[in-house]
Amino acid sequence: MRTKYIRKRNEYTMLRPNVPVKKMYWEFHKGDNDNFPSVPHGHSLDGKYKLEIWSGKIYNIQSGKLEFIAKKKDMKALQNYPGFVEFIKECREDYVARNPAIVLPKLVATSRRRHYHQYGKEKKEAFIVETRVNKV
Repeated sequence: MRTKYIRKRNEYTMLRPNVPVKKMYWEFHKGDNDNFPSVPHGHSLDGKYKLEIWSGKIYNIQSGKLEFIAKKKDMKALQNYPGFVEFIKECREDYVARNPAIVLPKLVATSRRRHYHQYGKEKKEAFIVETRVNKV
């Protein structure tokens, strides 16, 4: 499957990366007003599922229930796809411009290892303990 772009006034309005996630291909729309499960989110080409871009959760469109969770390897390949992050940023800016009352959370792609190291580097109080031993 080839990457497909549709242009509208010299801007990309849709991105279809050539990266399978959970053995499905996805397309991302810039003008999608639906904020469930994330802004933006991917639609499977068969029209049955939605993909949350940073967590990898895959929801059924009809029921809204969580169906699958994608592998980290697949999600990392999608996030490393050339132009994907820039497209996502443009989608979020466009969404905020159309819906100014909604505040979107910051996007942070982190791993568990990075969280572990951040917690390990927190400042802790230091105590000096003196012990004296009396010899008899």
